[in-house]
Amino acid sequence: HTWWDHLRGLQDRDRGFYSLFMCIIWAIWKEHNKRLFEGTSCTAVELQDKIKLDIQLWIHAGAHHLGCLKRE
Repeated sequence: HTWWDHLRGLQDRDRGFYSLFMCIIWAIWKEHNKRLFEGTSCTAVELQDKIKLDIQLWIHAGAHHLGCLKRE
C-alpha cells in the first residue's frame, strides 16, 4: 500500500489519476488475454501506443478527468 499512497500523493487530480491507472491496467489485462487465448502478442511500444489511443478516445468521449492529466 505504500507505493499506492506515494503515487496518489504525486497527483492532485485523484479522479483523473484513478481513471488513467484503470485504463493502463485494463490494457495490460487485454494483452495478457490475447497472449494466453489467441497466441498473439505485441511489443511494449505497441502496447503503449494502444493505451495512448484508448486514453484519447476516452477523453474525446467526455472523460474530462483524464483530459486534465494530458500533457501538451
